[in-house]
Amino acid sequence: MQTLLIVPIMLHYLWNNTTPSPHHFNRRFRVVVYGVLHIIKHHSTYILAFFLVLMMAIFGLPMIEANTDYVRFFKESNVLRADYQKIEESKYAQSYVNVVLTFPENSDYASRENFVATLRFEQAIEALPEVRKINTVTHLLREVDKAFNGSEASEMAFREYGANQVSQLLLLAEASGNNDVTELITGERQQVQLVVMTDYMSTKELNHFRQRLKDIQAQTLPVEVKMSITGTNVLWSNMDDRLVHTQLLSLIITSVVILILLPIIFRSLVLGLFGFFVSFLPILFTLGLMAWVGVTINIATCIIGGVVIGIAVDDTIYFLFRMRGEMKQGFSLSYAIKRAIWITGKGMIITSLILMGGFLTMTASDFLPSAYFGLFFAISICIALLADLFLLPVILYWVYGKGLKSL
Repeated sequence: MQTLLIVPIMLHYLWNNTTPSPHHFNRRFRVVVYGVLHIIKHHSTYILAFFLVLMMAIFGLPMIEANTDYVRFFKESNVLRADYQKIEESKYAQSYVNVVLTFPENSDYASRENFVATLRFEQAIEALPEVRKINTVTHLLREVDKAFNGSEASEMAFREYGANQVSQLLLLAEASGNNDVTELITGERQQVQLVVMTDYMSTKELNHFRQRLKDIQAQTLPVEVKMSITGTNVLWSNMDDRLVHTQLLSLIITSVVILILLPIIFRSLVLGLFGFFVSFLPILFTLGLMAWVGVTINIATCIIGGVVIGIAVDDTIYFLFRMRGEMKQGFSLSYAIKRAIWITGKGMIITSLILMGGFLTMTASDFLPSAYFGLFFAISICIALLADLFLLPVILYWVYGKGLKSL
């Protein structure tokens, strides 16, 4: 809206008495035009080279991963990352996961079957390489057992306890005033909580860890016992997954809408498809490049696609509308392409350079998602500009051109 209202007013007052130059642009911009004309003359070679680069990018797409690692969000020189590395080197736990077991209504934790199954479940979790320690009601009961029966109380005897003995240990633990018991088991003993202290894990590693917990559940617990995996880190992981998936879904929906609208806008299926292809190309190239260099999709980089396609399709529409307008005046396709580049190309270059320069400043950030977003966004804008100025004219001439005389 401000472009339609404010900009015309500014132009009227600032450049009202300015005499326009008889030449469309300065000599330096002629390099771009002549470069496009040169590419058109040798279109077969350039199209082949373009498709080779495109195929390399597409082959990289299957390698791209959605993964958020909050520790590695910061550069190695950052204090926060250095602190996490010190904790890791000291072998202390850096994170935790809460595992809640819910027993069926006709039984509880103290029953012989559930007690033994919980012991097996905890032992299997402790054997996982990511686990540093687990805090459970079973560990507390073991300490209570040693306190009342002497330090020589054996693990084997503890494992053989029945429902009455486990209930007595729970009663003793509650009577001792230890609040940890009430935090790890409900009053009805229908639910117990295991606090699993682990190494720091990225969202991808945490998802794998959750799957291993489910496998252990299937191997050690009765079918009736339900397991829930909770905790702040799990909530963050779920949020990241949903954020990435919804952003990708938004990109798909946006692409479908653009694919439908462009042929309607241009009243040409072929022009609409070409416009969509050129607009979507920067996203394919950028995602493929991210995969090749090992940059993952996370809460910052997942929004690149939706932003870039909106900017890229703008330039594509401007160029195609100008080209069609020139052709309606009776100019040949080759001259219409040349005029479209002369008239719209400079504005496309200037706006793209401004956007690229602005977002490249983000690469100085210690917060790597911001740095990666700025870098790959600038790359996407650069690819979008090159595709509109050099690839789109070549494709149009390749499909519609009938000769090179007017060049």
